[in-house]
Amino acid sequence: MVWEISLGNTGEVHNARKEFCLYSVIFHSFRCDQNCFSPARTSSAISFRTDCSTASCPRSLKYHWKLLGKNSNLLYSNWIPHTNFSNFLATKEGSQNLVVKQQMLVPGWSYRITVDALSPDGSYGWAAYQFDTLDAPSGGTCHVTQLNTEATVGVWLNISCHGWDDNRVPLKYEFYHASDDGEYDMLSYGVQSVAVVYVSRLVGETVVRLKVDIVNIAGVAREIELSIKVCTVWVSKKQLV
Repeated sequence: MVWEISLGNTGEVHNARKEFCLYSVIFHSFRCDQNCFSPARTSSAISFRTDCSTASCPRSLKYHWKLLGKNSNLLYSNWIPHTNFSNFLATKEGSQNLVVKQQMLVPGWSYRITVDALSPDGSYGWAAYQFDTLDAPSGGTCHVTQLNTEATVGVWLNISCHGWDDNRVPLKYEFYHASDDGEYDMLSYGVQSVAVVYVSRLVGETVVRLKVDIVNIAGVAREIELSIKVCTVWVSKKQLV
């Protein structure tokens, strides 16, 4: 089986590494169709396609895909196979084409996708595609402080982030409040790294859980979780007058 590996027809420059193996006279191609840059965006799906383009192609080829990953930020890191690969996919694991869903790959990692094809007469071949993912903003911190203690139904908080570094600017900051049911409600967003936000329906002493997403222009985010113990004293509307 002869594998040809290509990366679309846009003329873009790619840094992904391609490998293939030859086993018979059947001609088969393996190509990346979507999000083919290396580093690739984790915020977008990445898709691959295999094509058998000769008259001798068998109609019942069996495909087996694998995904391996490693943390490229570590000096010594081994390739780790993903045993739950099907959870990453928008396609079936044994299909001819493959789509990895968005937000399933880790920013700043290296990945290797391999495909094996087996024909009914026993001939087979394999191909591999290796790429990196865009890293998220790094190096910074976020803090939260309480601004008021007297309130009718809630609390004002000051959230500030400093020192975040990324060459894909401008950075965007998204501030969230974690509700009791585990959902996140957006409080504020924008390019300003400081936000004064109001969290309602708080009386007495309680812990407020927050999340900040620092997002670069490529859509890759670093998630920071914060919490603060707040205490509010009930003040009636008459007392505020």
